[in-house]
Amino acid sequence: MTHIMSNTEQNKLQFYGFTAARSARALKKEDSAMNEKIYNTMRTAGTAGIVVGIVTIATGVATGVLMIIHGAKLLRDKGKMMI
Repeated sequence: MTHIMSNTEQNKLQFYGFTAARSARALKKEDSAMNEKIYNTMRTAGTAGIVVGIVTIATGVATGVLMIIHGAKLLRDKGKMMI
């Protein structure tokens, strides 16, 4: 794949003494490193989303069980209460 550089990029490369072939390798390596950083960031975000989802489901199930248990106790003891 050929990378088409703007005049600004070419001027910077000429200023620092880079050849076109050397700059293409440097840009390819730089793109690869950037893609890896993006991949790692997306993987971390996906993992965090899954963890939050699991915690939310577990909390919801625990809350539901507690509500059913206490609701059953209230119904059982309803005859003993005077309001």
